[in-house]
Amino acid sequence: MLRIGIDARLVDGKGGGTKIYATNLIKYLIKFDRENRYVLYSYTNHTLLDKIIKGFDNVEIRETNNKIIWRTPLIYSLMRKDQIDLIHFPAYNVAPRIFKNPKVITTFHGIDAEYFRKRERQLYWKINYRVSARMSDKIIAVSARLKEEMCKLYKLPQEKIVTIYYGFPKEEISEEKLKYVQKKYEIRDSDILITCVDGAEERKNIITFIKSIKILLDKYNMKRIKIIITRASYYKELVDSLNLNNYIRLYNWIQHEDLKYLYVISKLIVYPSIYEGVGFPVIEGIMHWKPVLISANTAMEEIINEPELTVKEPFNPDKWAESVYRILTDDNLYSKLITKIKERTKVFSIENMIAQHLKLYREIADND
Repeated sequence: MLRIGIDARLVDGKGGGTKIYATNLIKYLIKFDRENRYVLYSYTNHTLLDKIIKGFDNVEIRETNNKIIWRTPLIYSLMRKDQIDLIHFPAYNVAPRIFKNPKVITTFHGIDAEYFRKRERQLYWKINYRVSARMSDKIIAVSARLKEEMCKLYKLPQEKIVTIYYGFPKEEISEEKLKYVQKKYEIRDSDILITCVDGAEERKNIITFIKSIKILLDKYNMKRIKIIITRASYYKELVDSLNLNNYIRLYNWIQHEDLKYLYVISKLIVYPSIYEGVGFPVIEGIMHWKPVLISANTAMEEIINEPELTVKEPFNPDKWAESVYRILTDDNLYSKLITKIKERTKVFSIENMIAQHLKLYREIADND
């Protein structure tokens, strides 16, 4: 039996790719793995963790309000007292370490700060990436492309990094909640909804996509489209200037419980980002059996694996408009894409993700 520690500070119910990953990882590890024991490290009063572990006897929570300890080797002393065999950090934030034990695993979701300017704490993230990569015994990269980027930039050996894709559980859909969300976001039955998730940074390429909507209206006369863009209030001035307020709704944040219903209602998901570690919303869209239109030459291509859903010139709004129009008006093409998308869901099952994590944990323990 292994004693496996997990940094559970991200599990706060607020959504976002890394937080959903950490939450699902913990929830389904303790559900599927009855052989090992888990210790979850977090701050006090993390009520969602209490709810997740209720009824399971293979897990315990270790709480501390000392935020400084997480940035020093002292955090590992706490873990050694708990006789942890290995500790998994679901998203960077690995403290410097002096001793070899416990073994450290870190999941990397992307290294965007190495290539693009973030809106805040640019230097912090670059240092965080590099310290976390150096301190880890093993790294989980969420795409093969990310693994290659990290090996090249950080001079890491290939064997230090393993690629494990995100996994998603099958979500329950309530017809009552579906109608509630449709009404809440003012989506009519006649609307053709396009959802675009996470427009928070320049690399998300939202400006190009917004310009393409103007083309869809003026050139292709697609007056029934409605677009929801999240984390996107930054683009209000552009939407106003193009007179697109009747077609585009910008939101600072949409809770995951609502977002999953918007995926269900949507006819198409668009994710125009020019850099992602893998693209969390891309897999979410796939798992809801919806075609997801992406930018070429990104890690998302290995997820989609479909040329018809890839825009070769991602900074050209005409190309986005052309692709959206073709997908939404060619019924035969749309049917073919849905068939392929359904097949791709097998790769991203939660069972597959958990099995690969457990295999990695055992390998690390056996090599001690």
